[in-house]
Amino acid sequence: MPPATPTSLRAFRSGASRSSSRDKDRLAPCLKKLVPIVQQSQVDVHTKADVQTRLIDQTLKIADAYDSKNPYTTDSAKFALSQEQKLKLTGDGSPPNGTIGDFDMARVQKMIQLLQPIFAAQRKPIKEGLKPEEVATNEFIDTSIGVNPN
Repeated sequence: MPPATPTSLRAFRSGASRSSSRDKDRLAPCLKKLVPIVQQSQVDVHTKADVQTRLIDQTLKIADAYDSKNPYTTDSAKFALSQEQKLKLTGDGSPPNGTIGDFDMARVQKMIQLLQPIFAAQRKPIKEGLKPEEVATNEFIDTSIGVNPN
């Protein structure tokens, strides 16, 4: 699942709204092109050493340009990538289906269930009966793109 933003958290708590449905329809032509590019980029980062090196170099330049107070080194970047793979934070679905970046709706449902009491305790309840399909979609995923495609 991608990182949550304040907007996505609001959508998660309330479920899909009409405006988000309209936004999805409006953005669909772009998403059909963009999502497979992002998928292929993830595959390349995890399978091509030269792409990893360029990504790390660019990230270090950005950190330097913004005078980041967080120490970020080549070693820490390589460690992060190796941990991402070791812990299976990025991969070809669960169970492995040969596709990178797709949502497992059972896992999304589990997250909804885990987050309900947390949001309720913060007086920001999740919409009753919220379904995974209201907060996640595989509509724009290219199922032929994966680290180990079927």
